[in-house]
Amino acid sequence: MTYRLSVTHSGATLISCPISTIYGRTLALFGLLFPSHLQERPQDAPVALGKLVRTIEDSLQEDLEAHSRWLMLCASQTEEAAVVDLSSDSERVKTTLSDFHGGHGGDGAWPAGGGGGGGSGPLGSNGGSGAEGAMLLFEYDSDGHLIDIEAFVLAGKFDWKAPPRVAAVMPYLFGGGGGGGGGAISMQPNNLR
Repeated sequence: MTYRLSVTHSGATLISCPISTIYGRTLALFGLLFPSHLQERPQDAPVALGKLVRTIEDSLQEDLEAHSRWLMLCASQTEEAAVVDLSSDSERVKTTLSDFHGGHGGDGAWPAGGGGGGGSGPLGSNGGSGAEGAMLLFEYDSDGHLIDIEAFVLAGKFDWKAPPRVAAVMPYLFGGGGGGGGGAISMQPNNLR
């Protein structure tokens, strides 16, 4: 999957460039969870929005022109907000349906989407793979102030050690999606005489 980050300001597109999967997934999780989280805990907004701004900056490190434009936009301290848009293009393998094969089921949408089932036919077909899970970990000090947010957006096992001052965490978890079922295999009996 390829992610593209676009930033517009005053009706003009300042930035439009591809970013890595790690940053794309992290920003997608922020967009998915920040609105509801900040509605319940508005006091977390300064740290959460600061994390969003720094993550966008980090995602643009490989494109010097885009990175420079982002820094200039952040330094301008304008009253008018920039509009950040994240899009993704998923390249999926297409299987041609024929009389002998069922179509392959589609893979699940990240995060945690279940795969589609396979098509039926004399030879059936596999269902699509389930999408990987993800986690955002909000880290708080002993007074309940948000310190940082960590994102885990790739499959695998990770060791986490509480940083200094972190006394509590609030995790948002997305379990991996299930694979789709296989397509039906229909067998035609032979007429033996």
